[in-house]
Amino acid sequence: MKKYIGMERILQKENKMKKMILLSALLLISVPIFSCGSSFNKELQDFIKLVKDNKGWYFDETSQGYMAMHYIDIEKNDAYYVSDKIYAISDFNNKKFGNFSGGGRPYIRDSKVLNQEKERFKTESGKVVSILNYDTYLIKTDCKNEEEAAAYLYKKIDDRMSLILGDHYDNKSGISLSILRQEKGFKATAKCKDGTSKEHAMRYWDSLTIAGLENDIGYFIKIENGKIRFYSADMGDHAENLGLFEVPALQKKVTSIETKTKASGYTILSKIPKYVSYGNVLRYSENKIEKQKETVYRVYENDGWKMIEFTGRKVQLIDGESKALGFLYAGGSLKSDSSASDDAFEDNIKKSDSANGFLVKNISASSTLKDKYHTYSPEGMLNVYNVHEDDWWIKSDYWVKDNIPWVEGKADEGIGECIEFDVYPSSDYRHDRYFIRILNGYVNPHLPHLFKENGRIKTASVETDKGFKDTVEFEDAVEFTDFFIPMAKDGPTHVKITIKDIYKGSKYRDTAVTALEVHYQLWER
Repeated sequence: MKKYIGMERILQKENKMKKMILLSALLLISVPIFSCGSSFNKELQDFIKLVKDNKGWYFDETSQGYMAMHYIDIEKNDAYYVSDKIYAISDFNNKKFGNFSGGGRPYIRDSKVLNQEKERFKTESGKVVSILNYDTYLIKTDCKNEEEAAAYLYKKIDDRMSLILGDHYDNKSGISLSILRQEKGFKATAKCKDGTSKEHAMRYWDSLTIAGLENDIGYFIKIENGKIRFYSADMGDHAENLGLFEVPALQKKVTSIETKTKASGYTILSKIPKYVSYGNVLRYSENKIEKQKETVYRVYENDGWKMIEFTGRKVQLIDGESKALGFLYAGGSLKSDSSASDDAFEDNIKKSDSANGFLVKNISASSTLKDKYHTYSPEGMLNVYNVHEDDWWIKSDYWVKDNIPWVEGKADEGIGECIEFDVYPSSDYRHDRYFIRILNGYVNPHLPHLFKENGRIKTASVETDKGFKDTVEFEDAVEFTDFFIPMAKDGPTHVKITIKDIYKGSKYRDTAVTALEVHYQLWER
């Protein structure tokens, strides 16, 4: 009997231990879930407070030019959402809104949607100044009620319409158009090439258009992309263009593409993934979340560097067909923006096998410049930026601070000087070529003027100890230049690159090369 009682106690202890282990496991599982939930709830409550504190009237001018007012708030149905009610003037005589349209944004049920909503709100000192709305920004106003918002919107519309007052001429149609204000609306006088003229009494049709009706034919003057279009339309919707007139006062700052780039998208060197691309619109993203969308931006060249400039930001580019990088900053220069500098630069390469020149062995140069500050040795070309494979692409995340390039040491411009190095073959049978990338010139992102002040290679010969010969041409811009050499599988290949012609420096007679990168290339079959 004692034997069974002892066994029973042992079983009781085991069951108790199992319960304790199970309870501990449940506690361990529940803690992170509770923590994640409480973190999301805290962020959501902060966002709710931000929107509530800044609810009110926002002005909107769409990319097509239409103007409206938005009333922004945050509401809850099944979940919280940003409420967006859109108002347009329907009664221009009395400056009053019609019925509102719109409703709200997606329900904020998780961190992904919350972060997307937060990214739309631009704040200064805790106050919302604008909200991203598709391809435009809603601008915060001080309007306190619907009446003030309607008056604000009417003034914006009327101020813009006043810019079309005066005399206009269309060379193509030969029509002259004079637009004046009158007691109720506008008077437009159209004069044809044959000397005949006709007056049209017009009133507001919408925020872009004034119109008048005569004998069942409507006459319209509409603002379109910095111009005004004069046209007619009958009751059967048959429209006829009567003239298109330039109005300089209406023309806004537009996208300016002053220099061509090899790429249309650039990886921003940063501790978090950042990217900028441009085309019909410019898009800037962080962590794959769009932060800015701009319809007006500028692409230009400065000191040999290609630049992208958009609202509040500049990107200093290192261009290239297969590798294209950028340094993002605000203000006058990258050097003056300490936060951007800290984000893009490291003191050295963190891992030896991630340096741009880690496959290059036994590098040497025919001459090397030495001054009281530095020795500009060829080894300086091998540890300039990091490289890693990401989805089959070779990418970079940071640049080495104060990198020192190779600079030839001859008294003249360096024609005939060379660098030599060895590359060892890959054991992968699919690799049949070496991919070589050169960053030409003196490229220091903090000191961009040094690129033009020093000489740059214009053409160079490339030859190997296996009998391969080629000529490589370089454009006079801060960009990567790529070429290939055959891979011999029986041993290392010795490569020699010789300067044949140069772009002269504006200040120094020295020719520089900043970086050398080598990779294995898969066959093309």
